[in-house]
Amino acid sequence: MSKIEHITEETISKITTSLAQVSPLFNELLPSFTTRYSEKLGNCLGCACEEEDPIKRISTVYAMINKERPFPTGNKRIALALLLYLLAQDGKWLKASADELYAFAHWVSTAPADAEEDVINYVEKFIKKHEVMIEGKKQK
Repeated sequence: MSKIEHITEETISKITTSLAQVSPLFNELLPSFTTRYSEKLGNCLGCACEEEDPIKRISTVYAMINKERPFPTGNKRIALALLLYLLAQDGKWLKASADELYAFAHWVSTAPADAEEDVINYVEKFIKKHEVMIEGKKQK
């Protein structure tokens, strides 16, 4: 049974606020949650809420944040922070270099708009390929 929660604006606010105060991600601070375009973010989350499978839900919201750009800056970083946070809830992490993660995020953000389903499937495959259990955590 997955511990991954449903993805809400409150979850994203918590992540962006925490990370903005702590440290930069890829040498840049995350933008404040208050800078979001609420309607765009709501659309991203609405698409993800329809998914039953937690990894498909994470993949959908990751792709949608990268594609729809609900923040004026930092969308790839916010999507990645959210992805890692949600995986960590399940005792998992991504074993990939910073260069791989950047190339992955860049590919997703520049993929053709009419390839949404293919992009989400690619994100799901990337996660499954690179996910590892966090040391000391047991999967339930």
